[in-house]
Amino acid sequence: MTDLAKPQSSGTDYLRLENGENKIRIVSAIIDGWECWTHKDGGNQVYRQKAQFKGSQLDGMGVEKRAQKQFYAAIVWNYATERFECMVITQATIKQAIYNASFDPDWGSSIDYDFMISRSGEGLNTSYVVMPKPKKKFHLSVDELVYDLEQLYVGGNPMGDD
Repeated sequence: MTDLAKPQSSGTDYLRLENGENKIRIVSAIIDGWECWTHKDGGNQVYRQKAQFKGSQLDGMGVEKRAQKQFYAAIVWNYATERFECMVITQATIKQAIYNASFDPDWGSSIDYDFMISRSGEGLNTSYVVMPKPKKKFHLSVDELVYDLEQLYVGGNPMGDD
């Protein structure tokens, strides 16, 4: 067997789900809201807010009314990168699985167990399967973790500037 370097994070503060299994632990409260993307000056710009965008807001940004999506966001521990990252998801399959587990009395709070998110496919053919893992104590302390998920609503980085 050849010597392989351990996979390393690209340094991003945001969770990126790779093809295959992605094991995460949600370590914060989950917030929700609505997002839409615009394409201006050769780049992409995301806009997020708590309430659904009104038609006039979308018209002013040049975004089609059906282009907005509901998102869930939380701080997670990504076992693959061994980093705390901000998870922002719009995929209905993932949101529904997290919602169902969180409100099921047998599972309870999503901070008490890991989720395995299996991703397969590319582009419009991407699919996800989400499975909560058995409850167990999280191996790290999050008492000193500094984040502000509300920054997502104003275009900031919830993990800070560094």
